[in-house]
Amino acid sequence: MIRRLGQRAASPLLRRILLINLIAPVVLAVGLLGLDKYRQGLIDARLDALAGQAELVAGALGEAAILGGLDPAGLDADAATQILLRLVGTRRERARLFDDGGALVVDTRRLADAGRKVEAETLPPPGIPGAGVLLDRALRAVFAGLGVAPEAYVERPEQSAADYSEVLSALDGEPAVAARARADGAPVLAAAVPVQRLRKVMGALMLSVEATDIDDAVAAERGSILFAFALTLAVTVAASILLAAWIARPIHRLAVAADEVRTGLGRRAALPDFSERGDEIGELSRALGRMTEALYARLDAIEAFAADVAHELRGPLASLRSAVEALSMTADEGARRHLVALAVADVRRIDHLIGDIADASRLDAEMSRENFAVLDLAAIAGAVADTARASGAAVELRAPSPARVRGIETALARALGNLVDNAASFSPPGAPLRIAVGLEGKEAVVAVEDAGPGIPPDRREKIFERFYTDRPGARPGETHSGLGLAIARRIAEAHGGALTAEAPASTGTDDRPGARLVLRLPLAGS
Repeated sequence: MIRRLGQRAASPLLRRILLINLIAPVVLAVGLLGLDKYRQGLIDARLDALAGQAELVAGALGEAAILGGLDPAGLDADAATQILLRLVGTRRERARLFDDGGALVVDTRRLADAGRKVEAETLPPPGIPGAGVLLDRALRAVFAGLGVAPEAYVERPEQSAADYSEVLSALDGEPAVAARARADGAPVLAAAVPVQRLRKVMGALMLSVEATDIDDAVAAERGSILFAFALTLAVTVAASILLAAWIARPIHRLAVAADEVRTGLGRRAALPDFSERGDEIGELSRALGRMTEALYARLDAIEAFAADVAHELRGPLASLRSAVEALSMTADEGARRHLVALAVADVRRIDHLIGDIADASRLDAEMSRENFAVLDLAAIAGAVADTARASGAAVELRAPSPARVRGIETALARALGNLVDNAASFSPPGAPLRIAVGLEGKEAVVAVEDAGPGIPPDRREKIFERFYTDRPGARPGETHSGLGLAIARRIAEAHGGALTAEAPASTGTDDRPGARLVLRLPLAGS
């Protein structure tokens, strides 16, 4: 069953183009994960600033909020409250002061107001969160599921130093910082430093801040990257589809048409014409068009060749059949010998014809398997002349200089051999054949002349047709298929050259006996 290329649902080339073009958006999307380093950098910077601020406030507390003078006896809660209200107040930072026993002494978030305790807490802005915020929350949820989320911030109603590891470290005399996360994922940053006088730790100060601005900045960056990613993805997909339509669709149409050429029986399939495009698709369209025309021309030539073969074989076969039938019906010994001679001649003619047909049939296949090389046409002509002399022909060769051409040595030797054999068959016995090799412009020229009856001007093209032969006064026993010159011209054309018949070179007119066949081939490198 024949599978039609046009039945394919999707273009593999489109999928490959999409896959390659999606690399850039994917790299951009991976940049969303890289913002965690940016966020961590902001957190580290904020912690450093918070620790520095805590050192300043703790220094003030150590000077003015400790009882006992030179013999420190404890924290002065009232003085500490006034200092913390003045230095920290109700700003975003929250100050908590713990005594050396770990008890909470002052918390700036809990302000005394008319006997009531008022707790201030920053609320999130109203409205629907943006895409960056939602993505930020989703990523934090993913990290929490992977076990890489920060420690959760938990605030008990009755706080003590034991609730915060950094405060315990400060009570031991070592400043410490910590980053935790609220239930909604917002970071809570804290820095704890010891409050001391005369190197004696009297308590610990913890400054903390809910750094929602950091997440806002990161979310804004993520939103920008997400928007750029969506825009890049849309442009990439659209560009890939357009690119596929510009490249894949014409190629697919050409492939479908080529498949129709392969499967089309009894009809000529037309290829889509993209030759007006000034790109590789146009070159491919033109090349496929030329190839298809050459294919159809070759099919026509094969069909015509088969018809010519059948026509040429029919004659000697009919003659042979008649001779055999007559041979069985005659008793005259002389007539029988004559009929046997006719049958033998027909068999020889058929054998010679079949050999030439086989040579002509193998020509294209043999040439397609060989590689072209730089050859000296004068040397090939010399070898052909030596072969002709060995068979008894008188050959005059004139090859003053090398003639470098690109071709197949056996094919060119065969073409020149056919020209020499043709000239020898028309020349009177003993008459010389002349072979001249020369250069004309960018062409190498080989001229073969004989002393035969010549070729009328109106038949100088016809002699190159297959199976055509015109031999007035042919010698008995000679058999000629009419394929030699046709094969020689085919070889010349396959090498980018030409084979023509001209008037003899001595006069340039048609009144002198003899024929002149000229082979022209382009020089190597031209």
